[in-house]
Amino acid sequence: MIRISAVAALMLAYSCGPAQPTSKSKFSAGEHTIIGDMGYGKACDKRNDCLTKFFRADGAEDFSYGELVAFSGDFYESADELFKEQKQPWYKPLQNNVGGNKKLFQQEVEAALSMMDGHGNSEYPDFSHFFAMNYTNFLSLAEHNAKHFGFNNIRQYVAEHTKALSLAAKARSLKTEQPQVAQETFRQAIFQNAFADHFLTDSFASGHIRNPRQQTMEWAESRGLPIRTAAALNKVLHDRDGEIRQSGEHGLPVRNARGDEWFARCDAQLFFKNNLDTPAVAMVTEAVELSLDEIFRAYDSGDVNSGIFTATQLVPFPDDESISLVDTVKIGRFEPKTVYDTLAWYFRTPFIKDFSPALIGTFYQALPDIMEKMRSDVQTTVAADPELRQRLPAEYLQAFAEIH
Repeated sequence: MIRISAVAALMLAYSCGPAQPTSKSKFSAGEHTIIGDMGYGKACDKRNDCLTKFFRADGAEDFSYGELVAFSGDFYESADELFKEQKQPWYKPLQNNVGGNKKLFQQEVEAALSMMDGHGNSEYPDFSHFFAMNYTNFLSLAEHNAKHFGFNNIRQYVAEHTKALSLAAKARSLKTEQPQVAQETFRQAIFQNAFADHFLTDSFASGHIRNPRQQTMEWAESRGLPIRTAAALNKVLHDRDGEIRQSGEHGLPVRNARGDEWFARCDAQLFFKNNLDTPAVAMVTEAVELSLDEIFRAYDSGDVNSGIFTATQLVPFPDDESISLVDTVKIGRFEPKTVYDTLAWYFRTPFIKDFSPALIGTFYQALPDIMEKMRSDVQTTVAADPELRQRLPAEYLQAFAEIH
Protein backbone atom coordinates (compact mmCIF):
# COMPACT_ATOMS: atom_id res chain seq x y z
CA MET A 1 0.00 0.00 0.00
CA ILE A 2 1.33 3.49 -0.90
CA ARG A 3 2.30 5.73 1.97
CA ILE A 4 0.01 8.75 2.21
CA SER A 5 3.05 11.04 2.26
CA ALA A 6 4.10 9.69 -1.13
CA VAL A 7 0.63 10.18 -2.55
CA ALA A 8 0.61 13.70 -1.15
CA ALA A 9 3.88 14.45 -2.89
CA LEU A 10 2.43 13.18 -6.15
CA MET A 11 -0.69 15.31 -5.81
CA LEU A 12 1.44 18.35 -5.10
CA ALA A 13 3.69 17.88 -8.07
CA TYR A 14 0.99 17.93 -10.74
CA SER A 15 -2.38 19.19 -11.91
CA CYS A 16 -4.22 22.41 -11.29
CA GLY A 17 -5.67 23.33 -7.92
CA PRO A 18 -9.24 24.38 -7.21
CA ALA A 19 -10.70 25.53 -10.48
CA GLN A 20 -13.44 24.66 -12.86
CA PRO A 21 -12.91 21.89 -13.74
CA THR A 22 -10.45 20.59 -11.16
CA SER A 23 -8.39 17.45 -11.08
CA LYS A 24 -6.33 15.73 -8.46
CA SER A 25 -4.70 13.62 -11.16
CA LYS A 26 -1.19 13.78 -12.47
CA PHE A 27 -0.63 15.87 -15.60
CA SER A 28 -3.09 14.10 -17.81
CA ALA A 29 -1.64 11.14 -19.66
CA GLY A 30 -4.84 11.37 -21.66
CA GLU A 31 -3.90 14.83 -22.90
CA HIS A 32 -0.46 13.59 -23.90
CA THR A 33 -2.08 10.66 -25.69
CA ILE A 34 -4.57 12.78 -27.62
CA ILE A 35 -2.00 15.38 -28.65
CA GLY A 36 0.57 12.76 -29.64
CA ASP A 37 -1.90 10.77 -31.72
CA MET A 38 -3.31 13.86 -33.44
CA GLY A 39 0.16 15.19 -34.25
CA TYR A 40 1.26 11.82 -35.57
CA GLY A 41 -1.90 11.57 -37.68
CA LYS A 42 -1.27 14.97 -39.25
CA ALA A 43 2.36 14.11 -40.02
CA CYS A 44 1.25 10.79 -41.52
CA ASP A 45 -1.34 12.44 -43.75
CA LYS A 46 1.65 13.52 -45.89
CA ARG A 47 2.89 9.93 -46.26
CA ASN A 48 1.68 6.56 -47.52
CA ASP A 49 3.52 4.13 -45.28
CA CYS A 50 2.83 5.12 -41.69
CA LEU A 51 2.43 2.50 -38.99
CA THR A 52 -0.40 2.80 -36.50
CA LYS A 53 1.35 0.83 -33.74
CA PHE A 54 4.96 0.58 -32.62
CA PHE A 55 6.38 -2.52 -30.94
CA ARG A 56 9.16 -2.22 -28.43
CA ALA A 57 12.40 -4.19 -29.04
CA ASP A 58 11.15 -7.53 -27.68
CA GLY A 59 7.90 -7.33 -29.65
CA ALA A 60 5.86 -8.01 -26.51
CA GLU A 61 4.06 -4.67 -26.29
CA ASP A 62 2.78 -2.21 -28.87
CA PHE A 63 1.89 1.46 -28.51
CA SER A 64 0.28 4.25 -30.47
CA TYR A 65 2.47 7.32 -30.84
CA GLY A 66 0.34 9.20 -28.33
CA GLU A 67 0.72 6.39 -25.81
CA LEU A 68 4.49 6.57 -26.24
CA VAL A 69 4.38 10.31 -25.53
CA ALA A 70 2.31 9.65 -22.41
CA PHE A 71 4.61 6.92 -21.09
CA SER A 72 7.77 8.93 -21.72
CA GLY A 73 9.33 10.94 -18.91
CA ASP A 74 6.59 10.24 -16.36
CA PHE A 75 6.95 6.45 -16.31
CA TYR A 76 10.35 5.85 -17.91
CA GLU A 77 13.55 7.80 -17.34
CA SER A 78 14.84 7.36 -20.89
CA ALA A 79 13.63 6.31 -24.32
CA ASP A 80 15.99 3.32 -24.22
CA GLU A 81 14.38 2.15 -21.00
CA LEU A 82 10.97 2.24 -22.69
CA PHE A 83 12.07 0.70 -26.00
CA LYS A 84 14.28 -2.06 -24.58
CA GLU A 85 12.16 -3.07 -21.61
CA GLN A 86 11.43 -6.78 -21.58
CA LYS A 87 8.33 -8.45 -20.31
CA GLN A 88 9.08 -9.97 -16.91
CA PRO A 89 7.95 -13.43 -15.83
CA TRP A 90 4.58 -13.42 -14.08
CA TYR A 91 6.15 -14.47 -10.78
CA LYS A 92 8.35 -11.36 -10.53
CA PRO A 93 6.84 -9.25 -7.69
CA LEU A 94 7.83 -5.87 -9.16
CA GLN A 95 7.10 -5.21 -12.81
CA ASN A 96 5.61 -2.45 -14.90
CA ASN A 97 2.01 -2.96 -15.95
CA VAL A 98 1.92 -1.52 -19.47
CA GLY A 99 -1.52 -2.87 -20.35
CA GLY A 100 -3.05 -1.60 -17.12
CA ASN A 101 -1.70 1.88 -17.69
CA LYS A 102 -2.94 1.99 -21.28
CA LYS A 103 -6.46 1.24 -20.08
CA LEU A 104 -6.21 4.12 -17.59
CA PHE A 105 -4.87 6.41 -20.32
CA GLN A 106 -7.93 5.61 -22.42
CA GLN A 107 -10.26 6.53 -19.59
CA GLU A 108 -8.47 9.87 -19.30
CA VAL A 109 -8.80 10.36 -23.06
CA GLU A 110 -12.55 9.80 -22.84
CA ALA A 111 -12.86 12.23 -19.93
CA ALA A 112 -10.82 14.87 -21.77
CA LEU A 113 -12.85 14.56 -24.96
CA SER A 114 -16.08 14.84 -22.99
CA MET A 115 -15.02 18.33 -21.91
CA MET A 116 -14.67 19.68 -25.45
CA ASP A 117 -17.14 22.34 -26.52
CA GLY A 118 -18.72 22.31 -23.09
CA HIS A 119 -20.14 18.82 -23.50
CA GLY A 120 -19.00 17.81 -20.03
CA ASN A 121 -17.88 19.45 -16.81
CA SER A 122 -16.69 16.27 -15.13
CA GLU A 123 -13.28 16.08 -13.52
CA TYR A 124 -10.51 14.00 -14.96
CA PRO A 125 -10.34 10.65 -13.15
CA ASP A 126 -7.70 10.42 -10.44
CA PHE A 127 -5.44 7.46 -11.25
CA SER A 128 -2.34 8.59 -9.34
CA HIS A 129 -2.34 5.70 -6.89
CA PHE A 130 -2.97 3.18 -9.69
CA PHE A 131 -0.09 4.61 -11.72
CA ALA A 132 2.14 4.33 -8.67
CA MET A 133 1.14 0.70 -8.14
CA ASN A 134 1.58 -0.10 -11.83
CA TYR A 135 5.05 1.45 -12.15
CA THR A 136 7.93 0.93 -9.77
CA ASN A 137 9.69 4.27 -10.32
CA PHE A 138 6.65 6.46 -10.92
CA LEU A 139 6.76 8.29 -7.59
CA SER A 140 10.50 8.87 -7.79
CA LEU A 141 10.19 10.41 -11.27
CA ALA A 142 7.30 12.57 -10.06
CA GLU A 143 9.34 13.97 -7.19
CA HIS A 144 12.46 14.62 -9.29
CA ASN A 145 10.80 16.23 -12.27
CA ALA A 146 12.57 19.57 -12.79
CA LYS A 147 13.16 18.66 -16.46
CA HIS A 148 9.41 19.06 -17.07
CA PHE A 149 9.31 22.74 -16.04
CA GLY A 150 10.47 26.12 -17.24
CA PHE A 151 13.34 26.37 -19.71
CA ASN A 152 14.38 22.83 -18.77
CA ASN A 153 11.55 21.15 -20.70
CA ILE A 154 12.53 22.64 -24.05
CA ARG A 155 16.20 22.08 -23.27
CA GLN A 156 15.35 18.41 -22.76
CA TYR A 157 13.39 18.36 -26.02
CA VAL A 158 16.43 19.59 -27.94
CA ALA A 159 18.62 16.83 -26.47
CA GLU A 160 16.11 14.03 -27.07
CA HIS A 161 15.04 15.18 -30.55
CA THR A 162 18.70 15.37 -31.60
CA LYS A 163 19.12 11.70 -30.62
CA ALA A 164 15.96 10.79 -32.55
CA LEU A 165 17.19 12.52 -35.71
CA SER A 166 20.49 10.66 -35.48
CA LEU A 167 18.68 7.32 -35.18
CA ALA A 168 16.38 8.15 -38.12
CA ALA A 169 19.36 9.06 -40.32
CA LYS A 170 21.13 5.85 -39.25
CA ALA A 171 18.04 3.85 -40.21
CA ARG A 172 18.13 5.53 -43.62
CA SER A 173 21.74 4.45 -44.15
CA LEU A 174 20.85 0.82 -43.38
CA LYS A 175 17.83 0.52 -45.67
CA THR A 176 19.58 -1.09 -48.64
CA GLU A 177 21.95 -3.58 -47.05
CA GLN A 178 20.17 -4.32 -43.76
CA PRO A 179 16.47 -3.55 -44.23
CA GLN A 180 15.33 -5.42 -41.12
CA VAL A 181 17.88 -3.63 -38.94
CA ALA A 182 16.85 -0.37 -40.59
CA GLN A 183 13.22 -0.94 -39.61
CA GLU A 184 14.10 -1.66 -35.99
CA THR A 185 16.40 1.36 -35.85
CA PHE A 186 13.65 3.60 -37.21
CA ARG A 187 11.21 2.16 -34.68
CA GLN A 188 13.71 3.09 -32.00
CA ALA A 189 13.87 6.61 -33.49
CA ILE A 190 10.10 6.87 -33.10
CA PHE A 191 10.32 5.84 -29.43
CA GLN A 192 13.11 8.37 -28.96
CA ASN A 193 11.15 11.18 -30.59
CA ALA A 194 8.04 10.39 -28.57
CA PHE A 195 10.22 10.83 -25.49
CA ALA A 196 11.31 14.22 -26.86
CA ASP A 197 7.73 15.18 -27.66
CA HIS A 198 6.66 14.54 -24.06
CA PHE A 199 8.83 17.45 -22.97
CA LEU A 200 7.78 19.46 -26.02
CA THR A 201 4.10 19.10 -25.11
CA ASP A 202 4.84 19.93 -21.46
CA SER A 203 6.25 23.26 -22.62
CA PHE A 204 2.78 24.31 -23.82
CA ALA A 205 1.06 23.87 -20.41
CA SER A 206 0.82 27.21 -18.60
CA GLY A 207 1.91 25.80 -15.25
CA HIS A 208 5.09 24.48 -16.87
CA ILE A 209 6.14 27.50 -18.94
CA ARG A 210 7.82 29.75 -16.36
CA ASN A 211 7.68 27.66 -13.20
CA PRO A 212 11.13 27.83 -11.51
CA ARG A 213 10.99 24.23 -10.31
CA GLN A 214 14.75 23.67 -10.20
CA GLN A 215 15.43 26.99 -8.48
CA THR A 216 12.67 26.38 -5.92
CA MET A 217 14.17 22.99 -5.10
CA GLU A 218 17.55 24.65 -4.57
CA TRP A 219 15.98 27.38 -2.40
CA ALA A 220 14.19 24.80 -0.26
CA GLU A 221 17.29 22.65 0.06
CA SER A 222 19.33 25.65 1.23
CA ARG A 223 16.85 25.96 4.11
CA GLY A 224 16.89 22.30 5.06
CA LEU A 225 13.46 21.62 3.55
CA PRO A 226 12.77 18.31 1.79
CA ILE A 227 11.92 17.93 -1.87
CA ARG A 228 8.22 17.36 -1.09
CA THR A 229 8.00 20.77 0.54
CA ALA A 230 9.60 22.27 -2.58
CA ALA A 231 6.94 20.44 -4.62
CA ALA A 232 4.21 21.98 -2.48
CA LEU A 233 5.62 25.48 -3.01
CA ASN A 234 5.91 24.88 -6.75
CA LYS A 235 2.29 23.78 -6.78
CA VAL A 236 1.34 27.21 -5.43
CA LEU A 237 2.92 28.73 -8.56
CA HIS A 238 1.77 26.02 -10.93
CA ASP A 239 -1.88 26.19 -9.94
CA ARG A 240 -2.18 29.96 -10.28
CA ASP A 241 -0.39 30.47 -13.60
CA GLY A 242 -2.94 30.36 -16.36
CA GLU A 243 -5.57 28.35 -14.54
CA ILE A 244 -9.19 28.71 -15.59
CA ARG A 245 -11.25 30.08 -12.72
CA GLN A 246 -14.81 31.14 -12.25
CA SER A 247 -13.56 34.68 -11.64
CA GLY A 248 -12.78 35.08 -15.32
CA GLU A 249 -9.16 34.12 -16.04
CA HIS A 250 -8.89 32.05 -19.17
CA GLY A 251 -5.25 31.05 -19.34
CA LEU A 252 -1.80 32.62 -19.55
CA PRO A 253 -1.31 35.11 -22.42
CA VAL A 254 1.53 33.75 -24.54
CA ARG A 255 3.13 34.12 -27.94
CA ASN A 256 5.82 32.29 -29.87
CA ALA A 257 8.71 32.99 -32.22
CA ARG A 258 6.42 32.54 -35.23
CA GLY A 259 4.21 35.38 -34.03
CA ASP A 260 1.14 33.41 -32.89
CA GLU A 261 -0.68 34.61 -29.79
CA TRP A 262 -3.09 32.68 -27.57
CA PHE A 263 -3.95 31.74 -23.98
CA ALA A 264 -2.05 28.71 -22.67
CA ARG A 265 -4.01 26.35 -20.44
CA CYS A 266 -3.10 24.66 -17.17
CA ASP A 267 -2.62 20.90 -16.95
CA ALA A 268 -5.82 18.85 -17.11
CA GLN A 269 -7.75 21.85 -18.50
CA LEU A 270 -6.61 21.81 -22.12
CA PHE A 271 -9.88 20.47 -23.50
CA PHE A 272 -12.32 22.23 -21.17
CA LYS A 273 -14.77 24.00 -23.52
CA ASN A 274 -12.09 23.86 -26.21
CA ASN A 275 -12.26 22.16 -29.57
CA LEU A 276 -9.46 20.76 -31.71
CA ASP A 277 -9.09 24.04 -33.61
CA THR A 278 -8.71 26.22 -30.51
CA PRO A 279 -5.18 27.70 -30.55
CA ALA A 280 -4.21 26.12 -27.22
CA VAL A 281 -4.89 22.69 -28.76
CA ALA A 282 -3.90 23.41 -32.37
CA MET A 283 -0.49 24.88 -31.48
CA VAL A 284 0.76 21.94 -29.46
CA THR A 285 -0.64 19.46 -31.99
CA GLU A 286 1.15 21.24 -34.83
CA ALA A 287 4.37 21.25 -32.82
CA VAL A 288 4.25 17.45 -32.55
CA GLU A 289 3.49 17.25 -36.27
CA LEU A 290 6.52 19.40 -37.13
CA SER A 291 8.73 17.41 -34.79
CA LEU A 292 7.75 14.20 -36.57
CA ASP A 293 8.13 15.79 -40.01
CA GLU A 294 11.84 16.21 -39.26
CA ILE A 295 12.14 12.55 -38.20
CA PHE A 296 10.41 11.31 -41.34
CA ARG A 297 12.58 13.60 -43.49
CA ALA A 298 15.75 12.21 -41.94
CA TYR A 299 14.54 8.66 -42.57
CA ASP A 300 13.34 9.28 -46.12
CA SER A 301 16.25 11.34 -47.43
CA GLY A 302 18.94 11.50 -44.77
CA ASP A 303 18.30 15.23 -44.44
CA VAL A 304 18.92 16.13 -40.80
CA ASN A 305 17.95 19.64 -39.78
CA SER A 306 21.14 21.51 -38.86
CA GLY A 307 19.44 24.71 -37.73
CA ILE A 308 16.53 25.73 -35.54
CA PHE A 309 14.23 22.81 -34.80
CA THR A 310 10.96 23.66 -36.52
CA ALA A 311 8.69 22.72 -33.61
CA THR A 312 10.45 25.17 -31.30
CA GLN A 313 9.19 28.08 -33.40
CA LEU A 314 5.77 27.32 -31.91
CA VAL A 315 6.79 26.91 -28.26
CA PRO A 316 5.14 29.59 -26.10
CA PHE A 317 6.61 32.17 -23.77
CA PRO A 318 4.70 34.82 -21.79
CA ASP A 319 3.40 37.76 -23.75
CA ASP A 320 4.99 41.11 -22.97
CA GLU A 321 1.71 42.28 -21.48
CA SER A 322 1.19 39.27 -19.21
CA ILE A 323 1.28 39.71 -15.44
CA SER A 324 4.55 38.52 -13.93
CA LEU A 325 4.54 35.27 -12.01
CA VAL A 326 5.50 37.19 -8.86
CA ASP A 327 2.44 39.42 -9.21
CA THR A 328 0.21 36.52 -10.22
CA VAL A 329 0.63 34.71 -6.92
CA LYS A 330 0.36 37.88 -4.86
CA ILE A 331 -3.17 38.73 -5.91
CA GLY A 332 -5.32 39.25 -2.80
CA ARG A 333 -7.23 36.00 -2.90
CA PHE A 334 -3.95 34.08 -2.99
CA GLU A 335 -2.64 35.29 0.35
CA PRO A 336 -0.67 32.60 2.25
CA LYS A 337 -3.48 31.47 4.57
CA THR A 338 -5.93 31.20 1.66
CA VAL A 339 -3.45 29.17 -0.39
CA TYR A 340 -2.66 26.92 2.55
CA ASP A 341 -6.34 26.20 3.18
CA THR A 342 -6.92 25.59 -0.52
CA LEU A 343 -4.15 23.01 -0.73
CA ALA A 344 -5.23 21.16 2.40
CA TRP A 345 -7.53 18.84 0.45
CA TYR A 346 -4.53 17.49 -1.47
CA PHE A 347 -2.70 16.10 1.51
CA ARG A 348 -2.39 15.83 5.25
CA THR A 349 -0.05 18.69 6.07
CA PRO A 350 1.97 16.92 8.79
CA PHE A 351 3.52 14.80 6.04
CA ILE A 352 4.92 17.91 4.31
CA LYS A 353 7.67 19.19 6.59
CA ASP A 354 7.27 22.81 7.73
CA PHE A 355 4.62 23.60 5.10
CA SER A 356 2.52 26.41 6.56
CA PRO A 357 1.06 29.82 5.75
CA ALA A 358 4.23 31.34 7.21
CA LEU A 359 6.43 29.34 4.82
CA ILE A 360 4.24 30.31 1.86
CA GLY A 361 4.66 33.95 2.87
CA THR A 362 8.43 33.52 3.10
CA PHE A 363 8.41 31.88 -0.31
CA TYR A 364 6.42 34.80 -1.78
CA GLN A 365 9.05 37.19 -0.44
CA ALA A 366 11.85 35.08 -1.93
CA LEU A 367 10.18 34.61 -5.32
CA PRO A 368 11.71 37.70 -7.00
CA ASP A 369 15.16 36.35 -6.14
CA ILE A 370 14.18 32.86 -7.27
CA MET A 371 13.02 34.23 -10.63
CA GLU A 372 16.25 36.22 -10.92
CA LYS A 373 18.15 32.98 -10.31
CA MET A 374 16.09 31.33 -13.05
CA ARG A 375 16.98 34.11 -15.51
CA SER A 376 20.64 33.85 -14.55
CA ASP A 377 20.62 30.06 -14.93
CA VAL A 378 19.06 30.31 -18.39
CA GLN A 379 21.64 32.87 -19.50
CA THR A 380 24.52 30.78 -18.14
CA THR A 381 23.20 27.59 -19.72
CA VAL A 382 22.68 29.16 -23.14
CA ALA A 383 26.08 30.85 -23.11
CA ALA A 384 27.75 27.51 -22.37
CA ASP A 385 25.75 25.42 -24.86
CA PRO A 386 26.11 26.30 -28.56
CA GLU A 387 23.65 23.51 -29.40
CA LEU A 388 20.82 25.46 -27.73
CA ARG A 389 21.73 28.63 -29.59
CA GLN A 390 21.72 26.62 -32.82
CA ARG A 391 18.43 24.85 -32.20
CA LEU A 392 16.20 27.42 -30.48
CA PRO A 393 14.74 30.66 -31.90
CA ALA A 394 16.39 33.86 -30.75
CA GLU A 395 13.00 35.20 -29.61
CA TYR A 396 12.52 32.24 -27.28
CA LEU A 397 16.01 32.53 -25.83
CA GLN A 398 15.56 36.24 -25.25
CA ALA A 399 12.18 35.75 -23.60
CA PHE A 400 13.62 33.28 -21.09
CA ALA A 401 16.67 35.40 -20.46
CA GLU A 402 14.12 38.01 -19.29
CA ILE A 403 11.45 35.67 -17.89
CA HIS A 404 9.23 37.32 -15.28
